[in-house]
Amino acid sequence: ECQDYAMTAREDDVLCALLADGAGSVEHSEIAARAAVEALCADFMKQPDLWLSMEDDLLKQHIISLSTEAADNARLGMKPDCTLLMYGQSGQRSILIHTGDGAAIGCGDRAVLLSSPENGAEAHLTYFLSGPDTPSHIRIMHDPDESLDTIILTSDGAERMLYDQITGIPANAPMIMAEWIRTSDEETVTEKLRETMETLFRRHSSDDLSIAIIYRGTDQS
Repeated sequence: ECQDYAMTAREDDVLCALLADGAGSVEHSEIAARAAVEALCADFMKQPDLWLSMEDDLLKQHIISLSTEAADNARLGMKPDCTLLMYGQSGQRSILIHTGDGAAIGCGDRAVLLSSPENGAEAHLTYFLSGPDTPSHIRIMHDPDESLDTIILTSDGAERMLYDQITGIPANAPMIMAEWIRTSDEETVTEKLRETMETLFRRHSSDDLSIAIIYRGTDQS
């Protein structure tokens, strides 16, 4: 069963994209991933100015509190055993939040790796929203480069097809995806992504494959 959960939301000039990957070693972590994503998205869309003006330390605690409560409400006693990638924007202000593995890539005239995975002592280990030292592993970037009109969030299963994990240089795929979302409607983009991931990406990974893309230029997401 897929333990990833991704979603995007847009209302006027407020937009949000999130992706969480549940811990494979924890039962029902896919439920925690979905609960955390939905709670964080709803809260950002409700009060984006608070998120964009809050001090980083307070915002980290806010994220942990929301995701912990959401996981427990979804299944009593469950913790948010999941990674998090989140991009939120209101007007000209924006924020990128990352905990654990996966990656964020921005595309404009070229593709740029905005945030890379943070793994534990071994490559297959990473950090989750449920950890005792979670605040130190929540990375926050304010106002990523405005020239990047497309933001791509990817789980660890798909990241190796989107950039070179040694050099950090993006592959051709992110720019191709960015061009899709600039020129096609949401349904068409979704179908192209599904086909690409089920054929090309699947040849190179047996892991869950999830990508969330949001375009900052129009009402497409």
